[in-house]
Amino acid sequence: MASDPEDNRPTSRSFRDPDGSVVVTAERVLRSVVPAAGRSLQTALLSEAVRGFVSKGAFIESRILEGIEAESAAVAFNQKDSESAGRLLIEHPRVAFPSFPYEWCPEMLHAAGKLTLALASELHKAGLGLKDATPYNILFRGQQPVFIDAASLETRDPGDPTWLPYAQFARTFLLPLLVSKYCRVSLRQVFLAHRDGIDPEAVYALLGVGRRLSPSFLFSVSVPTWLAGRAGARPAIYKRRLEAPEKAAFILRSTMRAIWKGNSTGRRLFPLPRPGPTIWRRRAIGRMASTQKNDSSGPLERNRASAVLDIGCNTGHFSGLAATHGTQVVAVDSDSVCVGRTYERAVANSLSILPLVADISRPSPAMGWRNQEQASLISRLSGRFDLVLMLAVLHHLLVTERVPLSDVLKLAAELTTDLLVLEYVGPADAMFKRLLRGRDELYSHVTVAWFEAVCREHFEIVESKSLEPLDRRLYLLRKKTP
Repeated sequence: MASDPEDNRPTSRSFRDPDGSVVVTAERVLRSVVPAAGRSLQTALLSEAVRGFVSKGAFIESRILEGIEAESAAVAFNQKDSESAGRLLIEHPRVAFPSFPYEWCPEMLHAAGKLTLALASELHKAGLGLKDATPYNILFRGQQPVFIDAASLETRDPGDPTWLPYAQFARTFLLPLLVSKYCRVSLRQVFLAHRDGIDPEAVYALLGVGRRLSPSFLFSVSVPTWLAGRAGARPAIYKRRLEAPEKAAFILRSTMRAIWKGNSTGRRLFPLPRPGPTIWRRRAIGRMASTQKNDSSGPLERNRASAVLDIGCNTGHFSGLAATHGTQVVAVDSDSVCVGRTYERAVANSLSILPLVADISRPSPAMGWRNQEQASLISRLSGRFDLVLMLAVLHHLLVTERVPLSDVLKLAAELTTDLLVLEYVGPADAMFKRLLRGRDELYSHVTVAWFEAVCREHFEIVESKSLEPLDRRLYLLRKKTP
């Protein structure tokens, strides 16, 4: 649900939904729902079940528009009077920073799946339900998942014992988490290649014979794959109706309980990876704890920012420092284990940190139909932060990625509206030498004087501090006004 923050033109969303559409501007999110579905949705939004989730911040706030407000909002949809007649118009608040499943760590997909199941379970008790179950229905406000697709709500047939979105839930929650843990297939690999998740047959092809028969995969992957060839024209999931509503409710509750409590196929529904840190991470964490922990917090203390971007956040130490002052933080790192630790830190301390698995040198592209359904990571990051942190990351961009320093600083100037905290790492530093691998002559020009001269192209140097005994300096830079 993202649009360019500097672009007030309406942007269409949810064009695949036959029951309605969404228009997003820089200030508003408007939803138009066809009359038949609108009546059911209005009932659902006013239910105690939904209002309970809204009060906890787990369901997007929804304000039904009427009268002049509705007429004004209808203009944004560019529909004929005959098309807009009788439609339900709803306004939602914008989520500050939209993110997508291919940028989440497994812990975040776990939290999104848990919210989806909890919402579905409570809705079923109220005679309501979810029409679909996909992580794209969820965004994160800091570390808290929030369900945003209000149009997914529907009233249920009391005699229907089937949760139709289960197969979708398996493809987009269960199976991606399984392959993430056991097959070392990242969520980025799954969701960038497959918008609708991964099928049991695709997972089956990744497994050896022994693993296909293991409890983690037998009923969620192997059995569906074996049965797929015998299904013929009969759909895998189909609607049926029981005459006794109480029996249908019992079957439905049993299904949800099997997923929720971990029985049968749901026994290993959310297998979170817990590998120990690599030698590289242990050294980086140790260095941060011994040097930067005390030296880098000064700029955060003296320059209170409303929004902070932490590039190369590692396990989130400095993101946590910023967030303790009430700052909204987006933390980015290419290591999903580190991002998972950052997420756990944010949850444990109720910090407003949104951690993302992303490589700033290979950021998420614009995705979807005509590249307009999900905005690129850089477009979402640009110009949203008054303080950007780039600690222990510059030498990786210069040496490993071979990105010129001027280009790194140009990107930093696009991301921040004011300040940049940047760590200079010189060729004498042990980590820099490790990256060089004998290519010392290529970086013989890297000196403090050279670094500061390039910085001055886009920034003013406010202050700097040596991080002895390392060949490193910490800089506080202020973006130059055009």
